[in-house]
Amino acid sequence: MIREFAQEQMAPAELALAEERHARYFAARLNAPAPLEASFIEPDHANFLAALEWACRQGDAALALTLGRPLADFWETRGYLLEGLEKARAVLGISENAEPGLRLSFLNGACHLAWNRHDFAAALEFSDQSIALAKAHRLGLAWALNTRGRIFIEQGDYTRAEQTLRECLQIAKKTHDEHALGLALTQLGEVALALGKLDEAQKRSEQGLEHLDKRVPRFLALAHTNLAEIALLRGDGATAQAHLQLALPHIHSHVRRVLCFFTTLAGWCTTRERVLLEDARCTAVSLGVVAGLTKRTGAPLSALYRTLQEKRRKSVQQRFTDLEWQEMWYRGYTMSNEQAVAFAGKLLRTV
Repeated sequence: MIREFAQEQMAPAELALAEERHARYFAARLNAPAPLEASFIEPDHANFLAALEWACRQGDAALALTLGRPLADFWETRGYLLEGLEKARAVLGISENAEPGLRLSFLNGACHLAWNRHDFAAALEFSDQSIALAKAHRLGLAWALNTRGRIFIEQGDYTRAEQTLRECLQIAKKTHDEHALGLALTQLGEVALALGKLDEAQKRSEQGLEHLDKRVPRFLALAHTNLAEIALLRGDGATAQAHLQLALPHIHSHVRRVLCFFTTLAGWCTTRERVLLEDARCTAVSLGVVAGLTKRTGAPLSALYRTLQEKRRKSVQQRFTDLEWQEMWYRGYTMSNEQAVAFAGKLLRTV
């Protein structure tokens, strides 16, 4: 109310100057040298959005891209996918002739927002643009290919995923991009897992961990969750538990990592040596967590993890009456991320 009153008292020139100062101030905050955490953006999310919208209205592509890249990562990791994709399209609409490095970085972020929503038409469109831009300017091609490989994994198109990621692998080796190399290996491990090639899946996933940047927790969670799934398929519950414990501290970094982790946790509960009634209950709660988070964020599971989710639901649900199942499933469905992580931590520590 106070802000609206103040705006009404300002002359148009004064208001325009205040809006510009506001936008540039928040752009400077977003691009400080220190690494950004989502908790830094969350309290001022509305201010950052207002600054981005001002930059788009003014047609200031450089400012919009500078604001938009860290915001795209925030939207992706926190699950603001629909809103984020809408804003991303607005930024891309005014930045066709922007500095290539800035636009390429933002295109990659927009692509991630799209594939997380399984809007594959948009994801592939952005991916085509980013790969073309990367090739034209010799910038970040390994990362553009890593993202395209992810799109194919999400679709369950493992032939094209493998082809794309192998190309990425070669480029990352030539350019000595350790982190891109680690992610390509990790995703190739996931492809092998989906195809039932467990020895290759384990080898690739472990190689990926050797190269991944340990400061980027979402990819550590990806590798350890996949390694837990490999162990489950081999009937090795103890190794699966160990990898779930290693993944748990990192899953907060990305909504998708929470979804996959709880799908795997549900599998661990159903394949332990003593599948007691309490284990089955924990499976129901875990699957409820996945369903609730998917509903709130609009982020569906990949083809691989969706299949695993359905298989685990069918194996456990028949042990309960409909009412019993709904009660346990709804408990997980209504959990916040913090409550779900606490539930998983207690389960993994006490068993």
